[in-house]
Amino acid sequence: MITLKTFSKRFIAIFVCIAFLFIVFKDRFFITPTDDIESKLYFIQQQKDIPHKDFSFIIDFLRPKEDKALPIEPLSQEHKEPQAPLKLHAILNNKALINEEWISLYSTINYNDKIYILEKITKHGIFLYNKDDSNDRLYLEIFTTPKELFLDIR
Repeated sequence: MITLKTFSKRFIAIFVCIAFLFIVFKDRFFITPTDDIESKLYFIQQQKDIPHKDFSFIIDFLRPKEDKALPIEPLSQEHKEPQAPLKLHAILNNKALINEEWISLYSTINYNDKIYILEKITKHGIFLYNKDDSNDRLYLEIFTTPKELFLDIR
């Protein structure tokens, strides 16, 4: 049976041997961070050749078979002409001149097959919202250039 005295002597001897091994072979066990960074940079700078792999079998697997093609419906022949964009020309007496038509508050405007309602008039613009979709909102602002100004008040 091992006594406490012999156990402690053996434990100290093993500890000293392990410490000696770490001191002698410390370069193999412990790598400084600068060495690790330098090796990573060296690895990144090396030219790497990536072999070309053929993945055409995946594309062939995903393509639909010729005999199971869906019937193609002809596109509708109806072509709608695009509507002219909404332009705000003037704001006067709580009314807005949009595309040469005076609109008052809470009046409706038809634009791109949607019905918009004039919600708010500000100093430089107006807010419109879609009657069917409350998240569909428009803001029109007056943009003037010196050529468009025909009234000069001094």
